Amino acid sequence: MQTELLKKLEIQVVAMSVDSLEKAAETVKGLKLTFPVGYGLDAKTFSAQTGAFYDAKALYLHAAGFLLKPDGKVFNAVYSSLALGRFGPGDAASLVEIVRSREQKQA
Repeated sequence: MQTELLKKLEIQVVAMSVDSLEKAAETVKGLKLTFPVGYGLDAKTFSAQTGAFYDAKALYLHAAGFLLKPDGKVFNAVYSSLALGRFGPGDAASLVEIVRSREQKQA
């Protein structure tokens, strides 16, 4: 299971949303999410800060995934304006395993 693999690799997941607290809580409950979900993001500001796509008319963000290093710096970013190309748990796990393997070989 991907959740167990993420735990094993010590990968923490956090989600952010432009939704209100109520809508975000509904999503967390409906999807049975077990990780923190932030809410109330300003789509335009977040887009300007991260490069994520947003819909200016409806003011929502398109999917964006960020893999951060332990120091908080962005290591990898994936942007998507459609359902394809989204950054999933398996992608994060694979990338972390590849990087750690390379680092061990260099040590």
